[in-house]
Amino acid sequence: MADLAGCEQYQTHPDAVFVWLEDLDEFLTTDPGLTPKLLTALTARSARTVVVATLRSERHDELRGGGELGRDLRSVFEHARRIEMEPTSADPVEQAAAARMYPSLDLTRYGLAEMLVGAPALLAHYRRGRAKGRLLTSIAAFAAVVEVVVDWARIGRPDPIPEGRVIELAREVVDIRYSAYDITDDDLATAINEARLPYEGAGDTTAIDSKWLTDPRIRGYRPFDYLVAADDTDDRPIPDAYWHRATAGADAAILNMVATSAYFRGLLTTTGTLLRRAAGLGHTDAMFNLGVVLKDQGEPDNAEIWWQRAADLGDADAMNNLGVLLAERDESQGTDSS
Repeated sequence: MADLAGCEQYQTHPDAVFVWLEDLDEFLTTDPGLTPKLLTALTARSARTVVVATLRSERHDELRGGGELGRDLRSVFEHARRIEMEPTSADPVEQAAAARMYPSLDLTRYGLAEMLVGAPALLAHYRRGRAKGRLLTSIAAFAAVVEVVVDWARIGRPDPIPEGRVIELAREVVDIRYSAYDITDDDLATAINEARLPYEGAGDTTAIDSKWLTDPRIRGYRPFDYLVAADDTDDRPIPDAYWHRATAGADAAILNMVATSAYFRGLLTTTGTLLRRAAGLGHTDAMFNLGVVLKDQGEPDNAEIWWQRAADLGDADAMNNLGVLLAERDESQGTDSS
């Protein structure tokens, strides 16, 4: 987005422009993310400019919190006009009209859009893997691989998960939850093939979307957002170990993004661990964020250490916070001495 805001052709084009941000949370928590300053730069054109974004309601409520790290995000939300897009099932009049137009669809529980794409059927198939009782191996394997891809997105990773990592992480799910089943890596590969193709009864919808990655040329995956929303709504916990296993070998920018996601989910221990990993790789935003977390936890001396390191590397926000911290300390010491 910063490249777009700084593009001369974009800034000087005489026509009105609509900037569409699908899944706004991925732009807010990316590195660098959408900030009030960047939003101002995007809309500073002489011609009319409108920024439109989509965001799940539960994710919106989650990102509006978050103390100091959520300051810029809250500012973005405060400058936005929110339009709530509820399903037709939330309005009896709309639901009745939808039922008249689509008499072949069972709209007793779900809205029209959900039923048209077959989302409830796909969600039910995914959830069968966590049902009690005896399962088919194929259903257990399907649930394991989809859960891994869903959680990859839930922890804040913006990149597709490579197929090999899906099998690796799904292997851990299988070993813990389905140890009584003889599920092989070939079974998991078959489950991935099933998950990336339309599910019978769910229209053209797939549990995971695939794209080709390069170097090497392998498939990477992102989850169907409806499944992500369902797991968040159900408060299905992300296993503690997953945050660290899914970031093994990640660069500092990814670590900082995932740490931010952990912060907004209230996982401060995980946040601190990930930020220390990113800060140790020289990432100044992570150093700054770690200082914020430490200050919030009542550790101003440790916060000072990380803000000083970031300030030494030229981070303006760290310089500002460090100055405020030192001024507060001087004021406190002056009051004590009097």
